[in-house]
Amino acid sequence: SFAFFPVIAGFVIDAIEPGGAYAVSTTGNVIGIAVLLALRYRGHPRQARQESLLQNVREGIAYVRRDPAIMSIISVMLLMGGLGFAIFTSLIGKWAAEELSLTAGEYGILAAVWGLGTLVAAYTLAFTRDFRHRGKVFVAGAIVFSLSLVLFSSTRSLPVAGFAYLLNGAAWTSAGISATTIVQTLVPNDLRGRVMSLFTLHFAFSQINGATLGLIADRAGLDALMLGTTSLCAVSILVVVAVAPNLRHLDRQIASRAPAT
Repeated sequence: SFAFFPVIAGFVIDAIEPGGAYAVSTTGNVIGIAVLLALRYRGHPRQARQESLLQNVREGIAYVRRDPAIMSIISVMLLMGGLGFAIFTSLIGKWAAEELSLTAGEYGILAAVWGLGTLVAAYTLAFTRDFRHRGKVFVAGAIVFSLSLVLFSSTRSLPVAGFAYLLNGAAWTSAGISATTIVQTLVPNDLRGRVMSLFTLHFAFSQINGATLGLIADRAGLDALMLGTTSLCAVSILVVVAVAPNLRHLDRQIASRAPAT
């Protein structure tokens, strides 16, 4: 969907304006909700164990604090989401229009390049039978993700921006898939759900920080905000990798620790 829908969305916006595009999107969502409401569950529900939500959160945080490898992975993902992916959720469209002079349809094509990168990375990892170097792929993906954002925010050349976008999509997917696999492999079954809930906070951070970045852009300028934020993301990730040796030895830790069963 990342590879094809941006192109369709861009040309729909060019044809019927943003309001019409939102109307089409809303109609699709309403149809999806109606289909879900029509589904009928035929299984037998089980009685869930009653536990305090706050206690579950505390247990997840306590485990992460005891495991430096998991703590480092979550920290890097939070930086990628809060400083990197937040740009995609808030400023990329305006940047493409003002700095690259793209119409909505043209930006849809550029966004499809990002989707193509995610598609290639996902299929490459899916068809790699013996995925031994998950740690190296995660670290390399995080670094390339941040550096490709710096390149994207520094250029006004459309081919260079497209190349940076392609790298960024592939790096984001490679890091995300590798990190998810590592966390699910290392964390015991009884704590995996609690830790994964903390792991996925990077998606929430990307949405929340989008508003902050927008306010800063209004005051400092979009150009300065983009370059400053992407550079901060890159420097922060490089610093974490440099000061956290467990990130550089993740593959060794995965091999030495029995998978959670």
